[in-house]
Amino acid sequence: MIKISSAFDAGAIEVVAAQRCGDIRVNVRADSHAEFRQWFHFRLQGAAGQQCHIRFSNAGQCTYVDGWRDYRAVASYDRRLWTRVPTSFDGSEMTVAHAPERDSVYYAYFEPFSWERHLDLLGTADASPLARVSDLGESVEGCDMNMISVGVHGPGKRSVWVIAR
Repeated sequence: MIKISSAFDAGAIEVVAAQRCGDIRVNVRADSHAEFRQWFHFRLQGAAGQQCHIRFSNAGQCTYVDGWRDYRAVASYDRRLWTRVPTSFDGSEMTVAHAPERDSVYYAYFEPFSWERHLDLLGTADASPLARVSDLGESVEGCDMNMISVGVHGPGKRSVWVIAR
């Protein structure tokens, strides 16, 4: 018996049908509090050694459809090492064709940057004499939004903004 779940940090997918490995159908769901629809991240269990065809039924209605051309999804067994897996797009539906080696495999749009990794980065930056961590407010989910300032600021200095996660 196979199971698909996304109830974890950055997990996102809508399951349409998941009774057989050869015919798994899912939809990319809209981001929370937005209409943007491109990100997916989910776990498939119970499919070790079986050829899986995961069809993203609404890929043709996603926000950036051209992003699916020549695209390959990523997969991981341990959420640390991610590899590209065979993926095709016919203009309306995207299909991941993969035979996982283990009973638990994660699939994602690209390698996720977990909240724990984010907090580790903030801690490392805060420990550096060259950086300063400031609080900017909260996201719509109530998570802290922080800014890391690196280097010397002042008149005649150039600034570079990098927005991430």
